[in-house]
Order: sequence, then structure tokens, then C-alpha cells
Amino acid sequence: MEMEFYRNLPLFKEMGAPELRDVLAHLQVEKRHYLKGETIFHQGECIHQIGLVVEGIVKGVNYDLMGHANVIARMERGDFFGESYALIGHVPMVVSIEVLKDCEIHFFDVQAILALNNEKLNRHLINILATKNIYLTRKLNAITPKSIRDRLLSYLSDQQAIHGSDVFDIPFNRQELADYLLVDRSSLSHELSLMQQEGLIRFKKNHFAILKQGESD
Repeated sequence: MEMEFYRNLPLFKEMGAPELRDVLAHLQVEKRHYLKGETIFHQGECIHQIGLVVEGIVKGVNYDLMGHANVIARMERGDFFGESYALIGHVPMVVSIEVLKDCEIHFFDVQAILALNNEKLNRHLINILATKNIYLTRKLNAITPKSIRDRLLSYLSDQQAIHGSDVFDIPFNRQELADYLLVDRSSLSHELSLMQQEGLIRFKKNHFAILKQGESD
């Protein structure tokens, strides 16, 4: 079961079972369990391992000097985290990795990955880093507008494009969305209500629909 899970991960795709077993044996995967509220990596820490979410949910969050949280990313089953910092090694993390839901994490030493000199592994690692870069670019686009409405429109338009549909679920609750967009939660909720009243969107919890002009309930 675990082998099948690994084979479906972007880091190990194109690998047959024998090759994957050899790779995992060399990497000596470290497995740990964490409870909700625990911190896996701390902001300011230098790391040398890449994390993989096997079960549960974690988030990457940055805290400013006043303690305000900025949610950078949310990772679920099959998602990796810490790749860039582990590869560089000496640069302190600007985010903490915190547990949102009890989880099992598998850790891979980045030097062990590089020592394998496996062309597939290296190529897939680069692809993962590129995908993360695209994600961060999307976040930058979402928080660049000054008004809360424009930030919401930017984010929801991006989600619409990602899902290829006017109807979709977002991965955040209200507080997490407010943190992600760097806005106040109550102001965010107020703006969402106004947008719904004006017929721009329809939503319930994290389920959203982008309404076409003139479309009604």
C-alpha cells in the first residue's frame, strides 16, 4: 500500500517497483507522527530534510514582528514541503510548518537524494520546485491589489482558472483565507457578503460559484 502511494508521487513517477525500492532503501526515509497544533519546522530554522505529508494537513505560515500570521501554503496528503531550504541548507526558513490536522510525515535527507545522482529523481525535484514557484507567483498576484475586493477577485479568478470551472472549493476556511490574502477576517467576510448581494459570487463555507452578469439564484 505504501509502495503504491510512493509510486503515484511526482518525485517518484516513471519508476518501476524494483527501482523505487532501491531508491527508498538508499534514502532511509524517516517517519514521524505529529498532533494538531505542533510545529514541524520553525521559522528561522535551517533544515536539511524534505518533508512529505502522508496523512493529515499542514500549513506554511510566516509571522511578522507583531506576531501577525501570513499563510503561505497548505499541504495535504502527497504534498512535499521544505525543498528549497533543504537544498540550500544554510538559509533560515522564513516560514514555520505547523500541523492543522494530526499527520504522518516522511522525511528525506536532501543530500541522500543528490548523492543518488538519479536523472529521474533530479528532474522531478526540479519540476516540484518550479510548481512551487508558480504557486508563490499566484499568491503574489493575489495580494498585490490594494483593496480587499480586488484581492478576492484576483484569488477567485485564479481558482476558477485552476479548476476550469465557475464552481469550485477553495482549500481555506475564512481565517485561513484572510491570512493568505493579508486582510482582516471580519472585513473579508463583510466584503464577501457584499459581493454575494451584488450577484458577483455565491458561496457557502469554502464552496464558491462565480456568477455571470445577470445570473441569479
